[in-house]
Amino acid sequence: QDSYLLIDSSECVTSCPANYYLHTTKRTCEDSCPDGFFRDPIQSSCETSCPTNYYKDPSTNSCVLTCPSSLWTNKRDLDCVSSCPSDLVSDPTGKVCDTTCPEGTFQDGQTCDGSCPTGEFGDVEARACVKSCSPSTYIYAAASLCVTRCPTGYFEHDATKVCYEQC
Repeated sequence: QDSYLLIDSSECVTSCPANYYLHTTKRTCEDSCPDGFFRDPIQSSCETSCPTNYYKDPSTNSCVLTCPSSLWTNKRDLDCVSSCPSDLVSDPTGKVCDTTCPEGTFQDGQTCDGSCPTGEFGDVEARACVKSCSPSTYIYAAASLCVTRCPTGYFEHDATKVCYEQC
């Protein structure tokens, strides 16, 4: 049967006691995981990756369901970070880094926001702030949006690509 070295007492054990984690590479029971390894709460072991729906938290070398409030959740790389990588957008409302902004927000530079700067439109499909709407969308000026369909109470003027309020 497999046995593992319990670091604190130098005794051999067949399984790690509570609050200890199996370091599978070193075959030891440790009270915390070394840098580069993360406590897997499901397998009670130190691993280089985390289970599905968990994020690597380097501040505690743990796998967590939610990153600490001091860190950002990097949805692409599945880790907790102090700032978003430059190739991702940041959503300040949830402290999330991702490849696209969440629905209802628009990318303005590297940030997601609920509205766009004055003079720009929020493109609902692209989830981005744009200077002009694409030919496949309509300008809904009342809300400074580019939309694929005008809202109820408005009609789509195909020649101008503008949503006009119905009479």
